Amino acid sequence: MGMNGGALGGNGPLAFRGRGRFRNNCRNCAVERYRGGEKPKSHSAPEEVMIGYLTIILVCQLVGELIVGTLSISIPGPVLGMLILFLLLLIRGDLPAGLGQTADGLLRAMSLLFVPAGTGVMMHFKLLGEALLPLGAALVVSTAMTITVTALMMRWLKKAEADE
Repeated sequence: MGMNGGALGGNGPLAFRGRGRFRNNCRNCAVERYRGGEKPKSHSAPEEVMIGYLTIILVCQLVGELIVGTLSISIPGPVLGMLILFLLLLIRGDLPAGLGQTADGLLRAMSLLFVPAGTGVMMHFKLLGEALLPLGAALVVSTAMTITVTALMMRWLKKAEADE
């Protein structure tokens, strides 16, 4: 079968549409090519696209870590890397579909990334018990502030939308 989903049938990157035309189902390329004319080029497998975008995400994180280590600033390296990625996407002007799919895949596995942190919390349970009051207060205050800021932003955005 290969990449084309069975040459004349199926829903692979090159599915036969009828009357001598191929429909290109590849998400990275929306070109329709005629049989006998320009031959469709081979397309990257979804895994290859995901690895490329995962590399971009990790390189941004690495750059963030290097900047934090070099300048000794108190921002976590991954947060700075995420800001760098965000700025690159702002400059680009849009979010590539492959990057969105890769990020969604990471988000689906996010719960697995919290297992080491949960283990660390349980190892320092006594320390958490000693700091229960300040931690509880910080949690309540930050939650109240988040709700307040969100409500104010929604009010402001609704007002701006109504003015237009």
